[in-house]
Amino acid sequence: PVTREVYRLEGDRGERVEVFDLVGGDHAHLVGAMVELHCSAFPQYLYVADSIEADAAADPNRGNLIVHQYLLVIEGVPVGFIRGSSNLLRRTALIEFLAVEPTTKAVRIEGLRVADWLMRNCQRQYRVDTGQECLGCTGEVAHNLLKPFLEYGWQVLPCEYTEPVHGWHWAERGLEQRSVALIWLPNPQLVEAVSPGAMVQPIAAGYLLDIYDLPGDVPWVASLVGEAASGRRAGR
Repeated sequence: PVTREVYRLEGDRGERVEVFDLVGGDHAHLVGAMVELHCSAFPQYLYVADSIEADAAADPNRGNLIVHQYLLVIEGVPVGFIRGSSNLLRRTALIEFLAVEPTTKAVRIEGLRVADWLMRNCQRQYRVDTGQECLGCTGEVAHNLLKPFLEYGWQVLPCEYTEPVHGWHWAERGLEQRSVALIWLPNPQLVEAVSPGAMVQPIAAGYLLDIYDLPGDVPWVASLVGEAASGRRAGR
């Protein structure tokens, strides 16, 4: 297969930094490290491990969704990852999971903390994927974990948002909900003005319809995604 994007950089203090996109069968020997990092950081989302492995072997181009799984390696040691996709239908750089080890705290890449660089790189990747600017990065975050995101410039969208506890396994495990914050990192390259309120429906649809594939006629889903409930989807 064609090798996906690989970033080989130098940290601001001279650290050797590599970022590998684990999709399409590339860098298969590194997939286990990403799964281990995910399971350690997100024990309540262990079901995602199988999806990380499946997406690592599959074509990342899914119509209106281009999947990315970036593994961060510093001085030869895997220390973080970010998993998400360029959602062409919603015009967003959608982030599902992000984790970095505490050992990266002092590392800076292009003047940014490691987590901040990884997130902003998703906007750059959207530009590479499409030749256009996205509206920004999107995320679902537990309320007690919001502080660092707000420090990085993210905005909490004005809505009462919930995610399905069992993710895309809701059909067989139940549609229990969990309250989380829906957040947005505006793209600084964007020329048009976009309000946080206008971002609620496309960002909510990016997760509830495109990632979790929830029915659009479920009342709490319909209230968040609006007209998108009966429209096209950009799914895995």
